[in-house]
Amino acid sequence: MSEIDLRREPRFKTNFSCSVDTPDQHSEAVITNLSMSGLQLECDHGLMQALMPNIKRPSPHQPISLAVHFEVPTSYKDKDAIDLHCKIIYSRRLAQDKFVIGCMFSEFEHQCETVLEDYLQHFGERI
Repeated sequence: MSEIDLRREPRFKTNFSCSVDTPDQHSEAVITNLSMSGLQLECDHGLMQALMPNIKRPSPHQPISLAVHFEVPTSYKDKDAIDLHCKIIYSRRLAQDKFVIGCMFSEFEHQCETVLEDYLQHFGERI
């Protein structure tokens, strides 16, 4: 069975450290790929537990939201901040303490979508 890519935008390979904020916790993760509409995080069990504690949450039909913060090089600056909010689309366990989480962007802070667009245009490595 082949996996269908549902992204509207091309994906770019990355390896950025990022911080992830949930309502109860601040964690570190790695962004393994991103596009103008979403990203994929690689994280440990601690972040998964913070996001989905036994999959019990007030409304199980509402997507889980998180804030992600990272920096990218741009054509006009060595590093510029990207702060955004996203919703979890999927999660998958890769190993005992290794997970991937696919997220779709829901809100860019400080108009950082222009920063992301510049990074992808000038430095992005397409998958």
